[in-house]
Amino acid sequence: MGYDALLAAAVAAELDSLLAGRALLEIRPLPGPDFLCLFGPRREPAWVVLSTGPLPAVYGSPGDPPEDLLALPGPAGAGPAAEQFARLLEARLAGRAAAGVAPEPWERTLVLSFRPREGLRGNRERAFLVHEAAPKPPKVILLDHDRNVAALWPPAAAAGRLETGRPYAPPPPPRPLSPSDLAARPDAFIPAAAAAPDPRDLAPALGPAAWREILRRTPVLPKGRPLPESAARALYEAFTGIAALYPEGPYAPQLIVRAAPPHLPEDVAAIAIDPGPDSTALPTPSASQAVMTWHLAGRDVLLTRELEAALARTLRTATARARRKVERQAADLTAAGRAEDLRRLGELLLANLHRVTPGSPSVAVVGHDGRTVEIPLDPRLPPARNAQRYFERYRKARSAASVEGVRRRAADELAWLEAVSYDLEAVRAGAAPPAGGTESGRGPALIVSWEAVLNAIAELRGKLRELHRLETALAAAGYAACGRQPDRKRRRDPSPDLDLQPAGGEPRRFVTDDGLTVLAGRSARQNEFLSLRLAGPDDIWLHVRGRPGSHVLLRLPPGRERTPPPASLLQAAALAAHLSPARGEAKVAVDYTRGANLRRPKGAPPGLVLYDPHETLVVDTDKISLPREIGPEGTGPPRENTSGLDRPRGGAKVPRP
Repeated sequence: MGYDALLAAAVAAELDSLLAGRALLEIRPLPGPDFLCLFGPRREPAWVVLSTGPLPAVYGSPGDPPEDLLALPGPAGAGPAAEQFARLLEARLAGRAAAGVAPEPWERTLVLSFRPREGLRGNRERAFLVHEAAPKPPKVILLDHDRNVAALWPPAAAAGRLETGRPYAPPPPPRPLSPSDLAARPDAFIPAAAAAPDPRDLAPALGPAAWREILRRTPVLPKGRPLPESAARALYEAFTGIAALYPEGPYAPQLIVRAAPPHLPEDVAAIAIDPGPDSTALPTPSASQAVMTWHLAGRDVLLTRELEAALARTLRTATARARRKVERQAADLTAAGRAEDLRRLGELLLANLHRVTPGSPSVAVVGHDGRTVEIPLDPRLPPARNAQRYFERYRKARSAASVEGVRRRAADELAWLEAVSYDLEAVRAGAAPPAGGTESGRGPALIVSWEAVLNAIAELRGKLRELHRLETALAAAGYAACGRQPDRKRRRDPSPDLDLQPAGGEPRRFVTDDGLTVLAGRSARQNEFLSLRLAGPDDIWLHVRGRPGSHVLLRLPPGRERTPPPASLLQAAALAAHLSPARGEAKVAVDYTRGANLRRPKGAPPGLVLYDPHETLVVDTDKISLPREIGPEGTGPPRENTSGLDRPRGGAKVPRP
């Protein structure tokens, strides 16, 4: 799928024209195993990307590099090794003018030629930069003037075709005859196509998209093998029509996108093809633009899947560990009530050691009140050691009763991890296609606009950013996530001058039937901002009892009694239940309190808000309607609250999760 020999030739022709006479200025490593080459002049620059990631490709464009390449968080790069390779390429190629860009015949390999360097750092020898999209792994190769291998990325594990100092040899062709050879020899193509289990195996260099178009242009082929000569000849005619476009074209690059939302790119083609009933083909002005859109969207999809899976694993492990810790501490607290019994049993056993038969599972002794007491023993231990164990359990039980702060921190940690898990599920659900998978509910949309594609990519990129924020929060809290090193020295009291405004837009806004505004957080970071910075002292704060979910704020307008209308309070409570794992349950307990009662205790994990005192109401979600959602401030009805309660409250610290 994607970047094939036809696209490589189309991109090479565009870059050959774009880079003619331009001097290389610098080379930057991008997130992941990609490299960005910048060409002058600086007042009218051009750029080229050499990607060696899971979706290898080459593309470029005039102007400054787009923010999508530079600003978007990416996977952990190859580190210093990639930086060193980029610096090596700069040292050898910077200042040289591009002499041409050409593909290796019927390969996904492009060769960038550079002229001798002029000026004070003159070098009268040419140089070459090669990008190989296949075979795996994709590679970037620096060649000297004799076309000997000077440097290689990624570094080769063993000597072979690309051994440093040896002449460069292009990848071996997958078949003895290239598609051009087959197109020129019907006597070779027709018998081979008739006998082949799959005709696409005759010329894999064409790529899946081109072969789909070849098969579409061929009259109905019989399912059996061998093919009749007439069918093989019809297949040959369609094949030659596509193969004749290589390498000059004319090309008609297209982006293949899903017809049903989300309209994300699925494939890219250098020629006009019929994408089928479930996809739409969007013509693009250039092959580079088509490849870039497909590559960046595909990279985002892969990163999102990897990040979601890694975060889920980290949270699953950390939450299970925290839950076991809380349960163990609860058991210790229960045992604390029996501390004196343990001490008495130890004293009785110590006073009656002479009565204990070694290896016995228990011993009966007379207690202080004259009654017989049966004392359980570990038969593997000597009598004195059994008595010592009772005193150890006594001391541990007493200690458990005195470490209230430890238990509170463990409970806070579990609550925070559950909140982050809920955030992860919310981020996942936020990018899911609507029910039915179509725009109209009557089947896939057959026409998709570029605006819809760009919106889908922007939504995916926003999801990826939110996932990276969760990853950063876990790493800052001391949990290893996605290869990022955790911060073992967890910051318990973050500095108040951090960026307090959470990213990802404003809180969601609603309006009750009484006309009151209700705000709801979209994530743990936004929940904390809403609760500790936006909540006024008399606003009503609501949250589902004992479960993660959105923080909900019912804002009370000035000039009225400070008691919220019962109908609005119930609607806000129903919204809190709806924006939590309790969604769908008939009756849900919801805690509520004044904004003045909210606090974040020192040393608690980021995102945890405590409230006391509070009241609890049980909302019947089947009978209470949800408040109506409105747009961001300024796009919905006028706000009722004009008392200045939107201003951040002083003194509260809001950490960066």
